[in-house]
Amino acid sequence: MHLDTASALGSLPLLQTTPTAPLVQRLAHLLIGLGSITVLLSFLGCCGAWAESTCFLCLYAFLLSLGFIAQIVIAILAASFRSKLHATVTSTMLSQVKTDYNKTTPDPTGKPDPLTLAWDTMQVRFNCCGAAGPADYVSSSWFNQSRLGRGLYVPATCCVLLNDDPTAPRPAYVTQCQVAAANFARTPRRRSRALNTKGCQEAMVDWLKQHMLKMIAVLVCLVLVQIFGTIFACVLLARIRRRQNKYPWYVGDEDDE
Repeated sequence: MHLDTASALGSLPLLQTTPTAPLVQRLAHLLIGLGSITVLLSFLGCCGAWAESTCFLCLYAFLLSLGFIAQIVIAILAASFRSKLHATVTSTMLSQVKTDYNKTTPDPTGKPDPLTLAWDTMQVRFNCCGAAGPADYVSSSWFNQSRLGRGLYVPATCCVLLNDDPTAPRPAYVTQCQVAAANFARTPRRRSRALNTKGCQEAMVDWLKQHMLKMIAVLVCLVLVQIFGTIFACVLLARIRRRQNKYPWYVGDEDDE
């Protein structure tokens, strides 16, 4: 299975509708704040270099060093709480499948609720089913409702599809998909030509692992930019101070004599 960036982007509605949405929103605000700080730091460094201001350069180097230390602390904390975060995400996704998927909500347009649409989108984009697998749906509220007169074990978006539309999925093997889901609940197996048996959590982890090198490369580049920015600021600061010591009247806008 090949997952590209579009696959991840297709699951973004899930982040906007899950109980963790406030956390995602806070993270978005944090990233916006960090971006604004980066712009201000860049402006501060440019002004300090252009005006040869020791005050600006000292502040620029200090803030860059502080940001570098903060990133190290955040990385350590993230590594320390990784298992707790993993457990929280797992329990949240499982709870959504068990109790919140396809909840009946009054909608004059007849559209599914946002959470259901988000799960369907993720299951189509990642070719997955449920949080840990198709068996998650067997004891869900959706299963208890859909089983009445229809005999469905998983939503259509869990099946191998002929299209990529989560709002109107077309399973390639309708009956075989539901039979495979019923058998999977009793004797789990990993492969089926009609049913996606991989859980969405595992699929998302696989996507992250697949793109981990790219993410690490970006982070390393950012860290190197900060390190070299701090070094260059310190070098320029030392040069200005030497010049001021040699020429006490030097204020930063005259050339060396």
